[in-house]
Amino acid sequence: MTCAKCGTTLPPESKFCEQCGESVEPSTHQTEEASTIETTAKPPNETVEKVTALSKNYWTYFLSNLKAPTQRGFVENQGNVIFATINVALIAFFFAFTLFAQLGFRASSFISLSFSDSFIPGFFFMLIFLAVTIGGLFLTLKLVIDSPINLQAFYSRFGESLVVPVALSAVAFVSGLIGIGSVTSLFLGLLFLMVFAIMIMVYQTEVKQASTAKLDPLYGLVALFAVILIILNYVSSYILADMVMSLFI
Repeated sequence: MTCAKCGTTLPPESKFCEQCGESVEPSTHQTEEASTIETTAKPPNETVEKVTALSKNYWTYFLSNLKAPTQRGFVENQGNVIFATINVALIAFFFAFTLFAQLGFRASSFISLSFSDSFIPGFFFMLIFLAVTIGGLFLTLKLVIDSPINLQAFYSRFGESLVVPVALSAVAFVSGLIGIGSVTSLFLGLLFLMVFAIMIMVYQTEVKQASTAKLDPLYGLVALFAVILIILNYVSSYILADMVMSLFI
């Protein structure tokens, strides 16, 4: 081993030059040992890799379905529970964050609500809305048609069809952050209308595929709308009352 500063020849195990005191490079053995330690380092976290792969797959699925939502959602869709659940969760999150943006940090000091008083009620309201819609549609189809329907497969197909509502809820969230109230209200309204439109399309698709019907499909659809509106009216009144009370506590 040679000192890089003064050129003195040194023993392989030396750490400092005996002539000038300069620190010297580690020995070949030490270098190989360090390289072995780096090579045998812990492998990447499997959970992180799975989440990363799922995110990439979902993004690819989202873009392809957004380009042709009717074709992919109602014709080719075989159903994916994970993607369906992600869609439902994203709609609930974006809707709740939009409420927080409108009633929280962008609201006036008189009507401003905290994160917990605006986000949490909004999140659970949207989850209840989607659960009542999906569950109510499934039960209605069970009563109307004779063909057997699997709940998991039905949930997967319906949930995967919610790509456009996911996009609408995201746009509503962005406009809420910017502070464009009229645009936010427009896209929130479109969000609910689109969910109802998808519900009708799924209902018609299942009825057409059925061999026979126990009840006229129109009556089943009217009854379903009535039940959904009654439940949503009750839930929204309860949540609204809770928000109003939070302003005075």
